Amino acid sequence: MNKLYTDIKLAEKVKKLKKEGKTIALLHGVFDVLHVGHIDYFEEIKKKVDFLIISVTADDFVNKGPGRPMFKINERIRMLSKISVINFIVVSKSETVIHIIKTIKPNIYAKGHDYKNKKDDISKNIYKEIKAINSVGGKFMTANTPMHSSTKIINNETDFLTDSLKKFLKNIDKEKLKEKYLFFLKNPPNKKVLVIGEPIVDIYNRVAIQGKSSKNNILSSKHISIEEFGGGTILVADILKEFLEKVDYPVFNNNSNMRYIKKFLIDKKIKLKNINDKDYKFIIKKRFIDYYSNNRLYQINYNDDYVLADKAGNKLNNFIQKNHSSYDSIIVYDFGHGLINKEIIKTLTKLSDKVFLNCQSNSSNFGFNLVNKYKRAKVISMDEQEFRLCAQDKNTSVKDLIKTNKNFINKFDNFIITMGKFGCYHVHNNISTFTPTVYSTFKDTTGSGDVFFAIYISLKISKIFNDKEICLICHIAAGLHANTEGNKKNFDLKTLYKAIDLILK
Repeated sequence: MNKLYTDIKLAEKVKKLKKEGKTIALLHGVFDVLHVGHIDYFEEIKKKVDFLIISVTADDFVNKGPGRPMFKINERIRMLSKISVINFIVVSKSETVIHIIKTIKPNIYAKGHDYKNKKDDISKNIYKEIKAINSVGGKFMTANTPMHSSTKIINNETDFLTDSLKKFLKNIDKEKLKEKYLFFLKNPPNKKVLVIGEPIVDIYNRVAIQGKSSKNNILSSKHISIEEFGGGTILVADILKEFLEKVDYPVFNNNSNMRYIKKFLIDKKIKLKNINDKDYKFIIKKRFIDYYSNNRLYQINYNDDYVLADKAGNKLNNFIQKNHSSYDSIIVYDFGHGLINKEIIKTLTKLSDKVFLNCQSNSSNFGFNLVNKYKRAKVISMDEQEFRLCAQDKNTSVKDLIKTNKNFINKFDNFIITMGKFGCYHVHNNISTFTPTVYSTFKDTTGSGDVFFAIYISLKISKIFNDKEICLICHIAAGLHANTEGNKKNFDLKTLYKAIDLILK
């Protein structure tokens, strides 16, 4: 018997069964790794009804972090089909089951024992689902059988968590960390921050390679699609406004920039501070990508003009000097395109006790935008390559480089070196702490370092978390970002908590 139905076909089937006086229950989930807890759960609910329907989340809507689901939708359907108490299966192509409930109209919508306390559902989706089942004349219930965590099984019995991460987590009070984060959710820091640095627009041009031109020595390709993302400090401001109450963002408001301001920066929690400059334009980075292999072919940078950036930087410096006392913290992302000029650096040095600083090298300034141009800051962050350029050492281990560069490192209250999939070092009061990365898979690392530091800033300002906890959460956030394409913000406070909870199972 084929148990898989479309939602429309299943709605017709349920309507007929209900006319015959039959009762139907709906259960919903990912069901990635089936275990005895699931079987007990299915059997308990089936005893209360005539027919049992399982709604299973489609692959694209499973939000349990990179590498999940472990089993694709067809494999999960096949496993569920073998369970005798299950009568029908339907695929949910949504983040919630609301559409399925409203379409098939079951008598009962049931959840596991862990939903008895509905307040524990940080997403609050359970309230929406209960509203949906009530709207179709059904009722909500929870099972009594104890549940086992699929995620915990996956974390413990597979290589999803590396040995170094498992070892690191042994020194983390997992429940205490989750409590802290929930408190942070309910009590965001009432702080006012200023975000400065280059706005960047990332444009992804996807093309199909057609081959070498027969007449010229060039590669021919066919345009497939184009997508724009707010990068640089645009992405940073977008993340910070999720975690902090007041985010001010200076923009050079001219005709060239207006389209991107309207597209990426219209949010009531981001307060734009207009600076008149008709010449300084947002930096645009066009990336050409083979849509089949997803390989980056090449990149073209626009508006990367140091002279215009330096002039705009002087105007930005005047703004900082006039308004710095209004801000609890000044967030600086120096992408090395000239906006953060010498005058701004002088001002930031005087205000170092409130400055969070990220300094980066990239293809257009490699070897020239060195971290050691800064003398002091509350926090400074860089990646391994930038630290090695500063230390003028290509081969020594980062751990040993930290020991031999203490004089420079100690100028900053907190010193962060990120190393992508290899983790990060955090130095504070001469104590160096290593935090392993969380996710080993990634699709696109563009902006992941920016996300890491933005989350660090938010958590550090809250004064709720210790440095180990902060770096762990930062790795989780950066990993989530790296598993989507482009600088698309794919999490908020609640979804980040869900990812934290899954890692700490």
